[in-house]
Amino acid sequence: MASQCSSQDRSNLEKYIRQLAMKSAQIIVQSRLGEKISTESNPNSTTTDWEAKIFLANLG
Repeated sequence: MASQCSSQDRSNLEKYIRQLAMKSAQIIVQSRLGEKISTESNPNSTTTDWEAKIFLANLG
């Protein structure tokens, strides 16, 4: 039983997966360099690019 999602939900999911993949690759590469590299980030960002607005249907 597959649930349908809106195009906005799909777009948000794709953005989230893209960010997760990029960050994962960055973590792996930096961990193998053997030196600490700091990057600028804002954990309290208010932009929607960083929000995971993914709603999963309850399949129960």
